Amino acid sequence: MLIVAGTIATDPDLVDDLLADLCAGIASSLAEEGCEAYHFAMEDRAAGHVLTFQAWRDERALALHLARPELGQLVARWQDRFDVRTRIYEGDAVRPVGEWRDPSNRRLVEYSRKSD
Repeated sequence: MLIVAGTIATDPDLVDDLLADLCAGIASSLAEEGCEAYHFAMEDRAAGHVLTFQAWRDERALALHLARPELGQLVARWQDRFDVRTRIYEGDAVRPVGEWRDPSNRRLVEYSRKSD
């Protein structure tokens, strides 16, 4: 699995338009084969930052997504007005939060939640 995560930055005066353009493709992206998650959210309007989080089955699924004409058009519209600060993380070991391999970590969390 590949995780794409990071920030997309633009001029604060343009950030709402950028977020709207990015969000317009969420439904179609989620319908793509190999797309496990595809999200954008406002991180900091004053700074012009949008968060992205995506999960893809494999590199081919991500490459097919990035090759879509709609993405090329979005990049063409924004190429001189945004800075994409995303990274790809490879993650084949997927498990729920709270499923600890080391039992002492579970005890640490449980202990921290005990009331006096």
